[in-house]
Parts: sequence; C-alpha cells; structure tokens
Amino acid sequence: MAISRWQALGLLGLGATALSLTISGRLDAQQRPRPGASPGGRIAPDRAEAMEIVRALQDLAGAVEREQARLRAQAGQVERPEKVVTPPSLTAEQLDAMVRSALGGTEPAPVADDETFLRRLWLDLVDAPPTPEQIQAFKADDDPGKRARMIDLLLDDDRFAASRARYWRDVIRYRATFEQPRLVNFPQLESWLAEQFRKNRPWDEIATDLIAGTGPTTEAGNVSFAAAHLDGRQGVSAPEFAGEVSRIFLGVQIQCAQCHDHPTDPWTRTQFHEFAAFFAGTQGRRVGRPQDPDYHLEIVSPPRVPRYGMPDLDDPSQSIPVAPKFFLDASAEPLPAGLTVPQRRELAASYVTGQDNPWFSRAFVNRVWYDLMGDAFYLPIDDLGPDRDPVAPEVIATLADQWQQGGYDIRWLYRTILNTEAYQRQSASSASASGRTPFASNCPSRLRADQIADALDRALGLFPSGPRRAGSSGPQAPRPARFGPRFFLDQLFGVDPSTPADEVLGTIPQALFLMNSPLLERAIARPRGTLDRILAEHPNNPEALEAVYLQVLARSPSAEEQRLCLEYLTDVGDRREGFQDVMWALINSAEFISRR
Repeated sequence: MAISRWQALGLLGLGATALSLTISGRLDAQQRPRPGASPGGRIAPDRAEAMEIVRALQDLAGAVEREQARLRAQAGQVERPEKVVTPPSLTAEQLDAMVRSALGGTEPAPVADDETFLRRLWLDLVDAPPTPEQIQAFKADDDPGKRARMIDLLLDDDRFAASRARYWRDVIRYRATFEQPRLVNFPQLESWLAEQFRKNRPWDEIATDLIAGTGPTTEAGNVSFAAAHLDGRQGVSAPEFAGEVSRIFLGVQIQCAQCHDHPTDPWTRTQFHEFAAFFAGTQGRRVGRPQDPDYHLEIVSPPRVPRYGMPDLDDPSQSIPVAPKFFLDASAEPLPAGLTVPQRRELAASYVTGQDNPWFSRAFVNRVWYDLMGDAFYLPIDDLGPDRDPVAPEVIATLADQWQQGGYDIRWLYRTILNTEAYQRQSASSASASGRTPFASNCPSRLRADQIADALDRALGLFPSGPRRAGSSGPQAPRPARFGPRFFLDQLFGVDPSTPADEVLGTIPQALFLMNSPLLERAIARPRGTLDRILAEHPNNPEALEAVYLQVLARSPSAEEQRLCLEYLTDVGDRREGFQDVMWALINSAEFISRR
C-alpha cells in the first residue's frame, strides 16, 4: 500500500528529489526516540533495507517522470492539417443566382429604394441610422456603384468593428454561468473584440484566442469567455465551457448530452464528456481583494496533465476517466493521455476552427446571414449539425466553403452578402408569396438594445458624448456609466442575440418608456435641442415635417403621412407643441425600433 501511495504522488508530478527528501524525513523520524523509550535510547533501523526502499522509490519516481515526459512528447506529436488559404471566387451575382434557384419559382420582392437600403445598411453595420445629410447626399448621387461604395465605406469604419464587438459580447454574456461580471470584465472583452474586428483578423484566429487564451481579465479581453464559466472551485467548468464552445462556434447543442444521451440528436453522453475533457484543468485565479480597485481574475492553463472524469450514473460519487476526443470527427481516436492543459485547449481550438470541420464556417455564416437577412438557413441559429436540414442547402454549403477556403475573411463575407439583390430587397408581408418564402425578401427584425440607444441618440441628441465606441484596451478601458442612460436602455431592451426573432416581443415597460419617459420628454422639449433646431431652420411646415421624418425614421413622409401630420399641426395651432407630438408618435412607431 505504501508503494501505491508514493506512486500516486509521482503521478501527480512529485519528482525524485521530493521523494528522496520525504523518505529521508521518514528515516530521521525512525531514529527519533519513540514514546516511552528511555532517554538516549534509540531503535536501530535496518539501514540496508531502508536504503533499498529509498532506491526503489527513487527508481519509481524516475520511471514516472520518464513516462510523463514520454506522454507529453507523444501529445506534442498530435498533428492537425495546416491552414491553406485559397482566395474565394464566389461573387455576389453568383450568390444571387443560387438564391433565385432556391426560391423554386417564387417571384422575389423588388429591390428596396435608397432610403430603405441606407437605413438598413447603417443599422446592420454601425448600429445607428444615417444622418439626414447623408441620406440626401446618397439620394442625390446617380452613380450606379454608390451602394457598393457605401458598403465598403462602412465596413472600413471603426464603428463596424464596435458593432460586431457588442454583438459577440452579448452572445457570450447572455449565457454566462459565473455571476460576477466585475471579475469576468465584459467591457474588456468588448474592447478586445473591437480591436480584432478593426484589424479584420480571420475568424478562426479570433475563435482560437477565445477558446485557448490565458492571462488577466484586465488586459487580455479574450479570456473573459473562459472567465464567464468559472465554477465555485476556482476552476473553469469544463462541461459549461465545452457546451458554449460547441454552441457558439459550431452551432451544435451538445450540452444537452451532459447528463444523458441527447434526446433528439445522435450525440451520446460519452461524446459530450470527451469534448469537455479538452478543457479540464483550466484555472481562474482571483488577484487582489474584492475591495481593491484592480481586483480581477487571471485565467491560467497549468502545464500539467489534468484528470477528467464523467460522473458514473450508477454511483454519482464515482467518476469514469475520459480522454479528450472531438465528437464531430467520426474517425477520430481518443487523444494521448499525456496532453497538458494548454495542449488540450489548443487542440480543441484546432479541431473546432480547422478547415476539415465544415460546421465552424457554417455556424458563423448562418449567424451573419440571419443578422443581415432576418432569416437563416438553420433555425434556431445556434442549433445546426449533421441531423439538421437547412433551407437552401446549396447556398450555405457554397458560401461557407468559399469563406472557409478563403481563410475566414470576415469583411469578404459581409461584402459578398451585402452586395446581393437578396440582401437589398424590400421587406414583404407574410400575406404575399415573397413574404412567406425564405430569402425572397428581407425580413424585418427588432433592433437590439445598442441599436435602439443609437437610434434615439440620432433622433433626439440623447447622449451629449455622441454614439459610443468600443476599442480602447487595458485596465483603463471605458466602461458604461453604471445606471446611466445607456446602461438603463441595455437592461430594458437587451436580449440574447441567439434568441429567435419571433420570440423577441415587446414588453409593457418598454412601451411605457417610449410613451412616457421623462428622459425622452426632456430631450424632445429641450430648448435649442434637435427639434428646436429643425423648426428654426425650416419655417415652412412641410419642409420641417420632411426634416423630422429624416431625423427620426431616416426617410421622407409618404403623401398620406404628410397630409395627416399637416392637418394635425393645423388643428393643434401651437407649432412647437404639434411637432413635439409628431416626434413622439414617430419614436413610438413599430418602424422606429425595427430594421426593415
């Protein structure tokens, strides 16, 4: 039994030197007087036998260390395919042709007018509507290439990077299981993401840093993803983290197989825990004290071989050892037992993002398509997988494969989709064939909280500092003012971006805020505010009405809207009061909080 105990210590990394010191201590103890022995009396040990035990244990420790070194070397020999970048050849026109073929004869909706296109594009790429001046300049431009130019302009704008950073921050934030946001540091995650999108880093590199990153949450924003799933034992919960890696980056809900085989998909409980074993041993260390201003977490991947076990259903107090294995590779074998914590995480990232895995590219393309089109190939957008049948399978297969082979260039993907007629089509009622057929029109969707905040700011000048931007990094990265207007709007209108659009419904508090908020009332009635400026610049009511519509809805009023509004202004008599009411009505319209 003594030998097995020392062997266990050796397997935990206790080396020969430590073992020798431990044995020496035991020998010294044997030579101390036992209780009841006469003063100066000693019990002489069998020195030859004792030294033989020491040598045997030293040999055992050396053998254990050599075995661990062999396993680590073997683990280091796990080979993954190198990334090969082939410039994509797919054009927007070719993508349109595939979409038309998928419509099955349904006549698509016509292309949207300039005002509709411009507002949709600005909201989709920079979260805010265009200014009235930008709308008028765009409408006056008769160059047929102006839409493509505007797409390029906005994709290169830092606000596009900030918008994507907020989106992916929320994808992670809304499913976080560690409920201490100060330690997770989502503002730093947002700043880090903005910098990656600004540089147009390939998506596989961004994902790898999120999956395998280490460092303090005050400096390395990518580690906030792992920190968001810390458990109560100062470690990152391997099952929780594995489930989110699979859902976000693969679109596969394998977490449903954590306690039992998946009820509807082929994933088994063993496959889930084999994937979770990739993330075993990752630690989250608290640095400082809660009362310290720089109190934070540090995510660490110790260079040791972790142990991971799947709970035994027959005896929950016991666990069954599980080696890491990627569940989407049917030919994969369990990986070497000697993989260290950082090796496991890096290999997991390689399996997830590798060009031999089609689901990584499909998951991202499906999300982007849904965000831009209001409809997706797979719904829900984070529930893909081999047993799911997509809408228009040829379209997503071709687009995802081209994007993958091209090295996961994010701006190329956006540019290709945005330049299609499919994206630029009008929205259509579900009563029409084009409104009922996927991708025959652009589906309306409710704005996210950040978009609503920026739309209110554009309409009313709500925030003196102007639209928020992300991107600065380090401990001094700006954080949203606690209980400030933006924080309040995020709490009121915020929703998980992975939630299907038909499940995102307006609430009574949201409606009451838009109808009765003192914040909005003050902004509308503010002396020398946005409305006063419009009325001063346009003494003619029809011109002022045009300016108000452009300011709030980014379009001109229809003939019927103009007639009704001008009649109301005449009835009210007080010009300023009447226009305040018109502005209130536009802000409370469904159009204001939607992208169409």
